[in-house]
Amino acid sequence: MQRINSRGIEVANVKKVKELDISLISANKDQPRKYFDEESIKELSESIRSLGIIQPITVRQKGYNSYEVVSGERRLRASKLAGLDKIPCIIVSINSEENDLIALIENIQRENLNFYEEALSYKKIMSEYGMSQEELASRIGKKQSTISNLVRLLNLDEEVLHIIIENNLTQRHARCLLSLPDSNMRLKAAKEIAKKDLNVKNSELLVERLKQEIVINSSKTNVKNIFNYKIYTNTIKQAYKSIFNTGLECDYKEKDFDDRIEVVITIPKK
Repeated sequence: MQRINSRGIEVANVKKVKELDISLISANKDQPRKYFDEESIKELSESIRSLGIIQPITVRQKGYNSYEVVSGERRLRASKLAGLDKIPCIIVSINSEENDLIALIENIQRENLNFYEEALSYKKIMSEYGMSQEELASRIGKKQSTISNLVRLLNLDEEVLHIIIENNLTQRHARCLLSLPDSNMRLKAAKEIAKKDLNVKNSELLVERLKQEIVINSSKTNVKNIFNYKIYTNTIKQAYKSIFNTGLECDYKEKDFDDRIEVVITIPKK
């Protein structure tokens, strides 16, 4: 299986470099990056007005006079904002799988993706192209454990992930939240971490405290159950003694099982 190189695109796949009308270029609908900082795009557009496009964007042809961004969507957005009609492009001949991998690699290398976007991209590529974690790791030059740990974070509820992303919390914040066994507790912890702007260390302490609360509450429940069944068995014993004290030859047997108490009272009919 071919490994995408550090530049992302094999030289043999590059068809030409030319200026294209911006109106002919569409964004990649499978772009790994979901969040764009509008302020930084404005700053880039000002730079483009002054200096022009220093590095061409990369596109692939989708149809007659129709192109799709492979890498450089941020530059494309900024160029549109700057009022450019044309933009320099490297036109490549690649398939959809290579397109997705190149877009992912570029964003990872430039650290443009948050952990959620990266995890979603891994999951999508593996699902869409039938890749295992090991195969994907080999293609993009990552450790399999890195991919596994990131994809596992998608097990967090959407509301929890939204809080994490909106408040710029890290992958380590997400990992410690995932260690909580209950989705309601994860949400409670995420809200508190965001509200108090807790760092990773203090977030881990919060999660440990919540885990201890679970243990304590569970112990209280067990004690309450023990107390309840002892009340019941004592009540039965008192009833048995009352019958026995009348002179009736009755019998009382009690067996203690892991999940129950079994009481048998034998009373003769005659």
